[in-house]
Amino acid sequence: MIRYRPRWRQLPWWNLLFFIQPTINVLSGRLSGWWLLPLVVVYVGSLVLHRHFGVELRPDALVAYGLRTRVIPWRQIQWIGPSRLFTEDAVGVAYGGEVLRLRAPRHWLLTPDPDFRAKAGMIHGYWGRHRGSEWRPPPATWPWPT
Repeated sequence: MIRYRPRWRQLPWWNLLFFIQPTINVLSGRLSGWWLLPLVVVYVGSLVLHRHFGVELRPDALVAYGLRTRVIPWRQIQWIGPSRLFTEDAVGVAYGGEVLRLRAPRHWLLTPDPDFRAKAGMIHGYWGRHRGSEWRPPPATWPWPT
């Protein structure tokens, strides 16, 4: 079993920028200190939740952890490859007519992962070894993700 989770440096630390102006307002007396409490709760909650995200490779299935956990048997996966959204690279998994962008591994401009290509290759190779002999490529009319 192989697991990939976001690295600590890939957690949303840049969200701390949203605390700068409210903190200045609280320190200058323009806002009450209680105003920061919901921001802190939401931010700490997002750190904990973000750390739960990831992917697990099992011999029988790929388990994608996000807001909801998805268990996808290898034989149902039709395509695994790179998926790019703006400046963020992720691993895309096509199954059952939908494409899922895995939460880890990811490579982004502000939070790079130097091992992204190796991890993506490992996921693709794991799929190739475990998808089974009954797996067939999808029909040519199937909408391939870009």
